Amino acid sequence: MQVSSKNPAFQGQVAQSVVIPEGEMNEGEARTSWKQNILRVFVVMGVVGVAAGVGFVVGQNSGDSADDSAPQAQTAVAEAQKTLHAAFYDDSNVAFTGNMTADNITELLDMYEADPEGWQDQFMTADIMRALQTLRDDDEGGNTEGSRELLSIPSLRREAQRELALSSSQRSLGNEAWRRISTTSYPDPVLSGSDKATVFRTSDNIYGTSGGTTGKICWVIAEESKVELGDWTGNFDLGSDPIKSIKNYYIRSERCGCQEKTLWWCSKYKQCNTYKTFQKGFDGFVKPYNKMRYAIWNRVKSKCNSNDRLVIAGYSRGAGILNALAYIVYKDNLWPLNKLVYVSFGSPRTLNDAASDQVHGKFTQLRLVYKKDPVPSVPYGWMGYKHFGTMKCNSCGYGEGRDRPHFAVSLSGFVHHLSYGTWF
Repeated sequence: MQVSSKNPAFQGQVAQSVVIPEGEMNEGEARTSWKQNILRVFVVMGVVGVAAGVGFVVGQNSGDSADDSAPQAQTAVAEAQKTLHAAFYDDSNVAFTGNMTADNITELLDMYEADPEGWQDQFMTADIMRALQTLRDDDEGGNTEGSRELLSIPSLRREAQRELALSSSQRSLGNEAWRRISTTSYPDPVLSGSDKATVFRTSDNIYGTSGGTTGKICWVIAEESKVELGDWTGNFDLGSDPIKSIKNYYIRSERCGCQEKTLWWCSKYKQCNTYKTFQKGFDGFVKPYNKMRYAIWNRVKSKCNSNDRLVIAGYSRGAGILNALAYIVYKDNLWPLNKLVYVSFGSPRTLNDAASDQVHGKFTQLRLVYKKDPVPSVPYGWMGYKHFGTMKCNSCGYGEGRDRPHFAVSLSGFVHHLSYGTWF
């Protein structure tokens, strides 16, 4: 097989060396709060959604006031996220970060809405309650009686919404990627605990040879979550971990040993070829990525051509793991961006805000959400995580947006999470 020398992914070994100027270290890594460990129980107990409450009514205003409603709503959502983020990292707020379940949040909102003027709580302040209310209502997207009637019209109407929501190329990508995810037998799998990924090569039935490719797709696919407590416990294992590079970089690092000591501590590390840690991500998905990354990339190099189109496709937990891989393929410059595609189905958030902002929109990225699937709402945005890529939704009842949904708003959402095959 002829391999192009122009693609850095195929030059030498996986552990390539990139020289970093002396003194340059890894990117800044945010300090992990002890509150994330306190919240471990709260998330594992099932905080993957907030039951739907009272939706705000849209379309009441017309003309210029209607034109102004979208930016006003975006501002309100941004302020609500800031309020909750500040409360989440406030060490003195013992109530907000206690073992709070989705039912607790719903009950609190019911109590607050019964008498908002008389609400007095030292920790769950009126500002915090209004922020929770804003994000819940924003996700409901004005789901009044009229909206419910619209969504209850037979499947033909929902199919029409689907056709309008997806472009021809997006629909082709979604159909082909879901077919590969749902039918692969995981040949030559990369394993880490119950997680597994696979790499294989097929004809490009989506884009053909556009962009100067070989007309082949190099697929990287990761297994979806099984409906087992252990797997979901891993999904919501709270905390942040550094996302490790696939390339090696010539940097100073504790891994290289100590060059100079001051009394009993090392004041200057040696330089050596080693992996670099970039930003942090949700550890329930970053940990398996870090363990599997070399084996996955070795398979890409051995099974694929450097001029193939690389399509990274994941569902559920698999998408959470591959979010980190897509980020590193971009940061390490491992594949030409015009031949790189990422598509996810029911993906949770993985990257912290900084990492998400770095990779967002840098290559073809499609994030698909089916109806009231709760998984894309976690871990919550105010915890410091953010989605990336173009989001498309089928009958969600809330508007499409880069970081939607804020809360899962349907108790039947897990059925929707398992039903992407009815969309594609």
